[in-house]
Amino acid sequence: MGAVPGSRLLSAAAGTDSRPNAFDVEPFRRAGRRVVFREVDRPLLVLGSTQRAEVVDARVARRRGVEVVRRRSGGGAVLL
Repeated sequence: MGAVPGSRLLSAAAGTDSRPNAFDVEPFRRAGRRVVFREVDRPLLVLGSTQRAEVVDARVARRRGVEVVRRRSGGGAVLL
């Protein structure tokens, strides 16, 4: 999995977390899926792989301290 600027990998979960209210990754693991948790150290707007960059006003994002990055998977923008 590629690096995401402004974030660090917390865990590529295998479904073993005993904390109360922890995200249950077991169904995903059984289905052969991987769940990745990241912690961000600054605001990020993550665009989907095919989402057009023109949907973001880059000047406003910069002025507000929001870095715009792209992920490999599709879907809409996610603000972290």
